[in-house]
Amino acid sequence: MVASMKTQARVVVDALDKIFVDPIRSGRPRPKDWQPGLAPVMALAAAGYLIGVVLVLGAPWLRSADRPVVIERAEVIGSASMTVLLWLVTLTLAVGLTAALHVHPLLKLISIIVFLLPLTPQLALGTGSLAVVASVGGTIIFFLIRRRGSFAGWEFPVIWILVSTGVMMPLISTGNFGYDIRTSTVLLILAFMNSLAVPALMMTGYAAAQVGISFSQWMGLRLSQLMPRYLSLVAISVLGLGNLGYAIWSTHQRRLGWELENWMGSVLLVALAAGIIAVLWSGLPDRGTSPRDPADPDALVDSWTSQAFGLASVTLAFMLLTSLGAVAGGLADVFLGSQPDWLANLSSSTTLVFLVRLGQAALALWWGWHRARRGDRVTPVVLGAYAAIMAISALSVLTAWAWFAWEIEPAGVLLLMIGALIWCTGRGDAGVHQALILALLVTLFRFREPLSEPGMIFGAVSASAVLLISLLWRVMTDGDLMAGDSKALPQSSRVLAFATMTLLAVLILAVTAQMRIETTAIDQSGMVGLGDMTLGGALFMAAGIASLVALWTYRRGDALTAGPVPRS
Repeated sequence: MVASMKTQARVVVDALDKIFVDPIRSGRPRPKDWQPGLAPVMALAAAGYLIGVVLVLGAPWLRSADRPVVIERAEVIGSASMTVLLWLVTLTLAVGLTAALHVHPLLKLISIIVFLLPLTPQLALGTGSLAVVASVGGTIIFFLIRRRGSFAGWEFPVIWILVSTGVMMPLISTGNFGYDIRTSTVLLILAFMNSLAVPALMMTGYAAAQVGISFSQWMGLRLSQLMPRYLSLVAISVLGLGNLGYAIWSTHQRRLGWELENWMGSVLLVALAAGIIAVLWSGLPDRGTSPRDPADPDALVDSWTSQAFGLASVTLAFMLLTSLGAVAGGLADVFLGSQPDWLANLSSSTTLVFLVRLGQAALALWWGWHRARRGDRVTPVVLGAYAAIMAISALSVLTAWAWFAWEIEPAGVLLLMIGALIWCTGRGDAGVHQALILALLVTLFRFREPLSEPGMIFGAVSASAVLLISLLWRVMTDGDLMAGDSKALPQSSRVLAFATMTLLAVLILAVTAQMRIETTAIDQSGMVGLGDMTLGGALFMAAGIASLVALWTYRRGDALTAGPVPRS
């Protein structure tokens, strides 16, 4: 009895360490490895992040204490809050441009366009437009002067001054319009900044899936080591039957996400993901001696985080196209009196959404094949699952066919049913811990948000606080994204790019919290959900399929070997 209690206590302690301590220990930022001159910039970025947190958490008090700015009889935002948000805008743009100063020329060109585009609304402020032209021109000239140099600490203040000139000077020189003209222009600036925050907010949504999947894989192995085989089989049976019973009840009640079309779409998703992964694995140079088992705890998570951030950034293509369409529409209204219908409908064009999602699927397929050819059997699994999700999502945009209405929870139950079939057709006693991992994976994924948000475990918190916790979690655990160094993407650029994405996310959260009117142009909760559905869903599907492959392999007595994932 005492031994059993000690075992249970050890599992609880290990679980808490796995959830809260180990990710921070292995993924925290490491300033001692940064280049000289980066620390002051990052300290200023951290101060900006904390100010954003104060604006979010203190929003109710600040809104009541601050003098509101009124446009067309609507109280929009507090005057003092507007000033702080403007400061955060200039800081974020300056950090982003500094990050782009020494990257590959193509990335540099894209970054210049991306980070200078938010200044375009200031061109409408009369004489202040000269300051915008000077700011943009000066920034481009500075990029040309420093194109062959390496990062230096003094570059950031120079760029910050140039950016602040383009943002602040037009507001200072603007005449009296009867109301605070800053609000109209700043709202337009923030609409552009809203687009740039998409990757960081999608990764915030992905955090829940990352923690839940990593924890379920680890817990499965840990319990199978501590419990006798018969208890593991009991746990598998209870979890499996519990999930199946819940699925039957939810389908019978026609709950949201459990209707017949959701089952059909989930069958298509599982089949397509498995087929794509099989095709990618066919490119392995020697499948019999591949380095690492994708079902190992953290194997998929380790390989996916950096890939997920890059694929999330592709979403910027759609956001920036719609932003450019908005600018072009505004210019058309000024010079032509009206804008063409095709331009007015650009942001809601289903064809554009279809092409962007299909492009993301194609990019994932290409990169997955490339990694497979280099002998990596881990990364292609999650890239194949992501390609399947994006391909089906792309097709669902153009048609209302029910077969495309997939949901991740029915897909998980399908994985469990396939696992049960593999178990029943196998032989011997092997594969118990693989089956336990699969059962835990499907069960715990439903509770991924409480697992990833410590505040939700101990008590109810607001939606804004949950997003802040997720964002902080990414900051504390994604330090590996700042590691590495190359000519195309130096370490300084990686560190500053990470800071830029974090500042963008907290800036948009702060704007949403401080706004006194509803505006879909600023609210980014949809992007968080999109990250959970696409990036988190891909990781879940990959982990489930990898568990099935491992179960199939172990049931036939041919386990994979462990080892490192090949580097890019």
